[in-house]
Amino acid sequence: MPIVEAMSNGCPIVTSNRSANAEVGGEGAILVNPENPDESREAIERLIEDQSFRNRMIEAGRRRASLFTWERYFDRLVDIYDRLLED
Repeated sequence: MPIVEAMSNGCPIVTSNRSANAEVGGEGAILVNPENPDESREAIERLIEDQSFRNRMIEAGRRRASLFTWERYFDRLVDIYDRLLED
């Protein structure tokens, strides 16, 4: 949830291209290899130096964050419980 919360508040995101971080961030985040510090540095530098790019990433992050609603979360959670109870 920290990634979604940051995106919804207009913070451009640089995160790992692995596991749930990549899934949550999607096209609303800059995804980098966590084992390559140069990728993280380059992404952060670009956000600092390129205002147009930063603004695009902020907007992309807000769009991405809007997909994560509490209603959707609870609907999925209920679906999971329903499937578990059927077995």
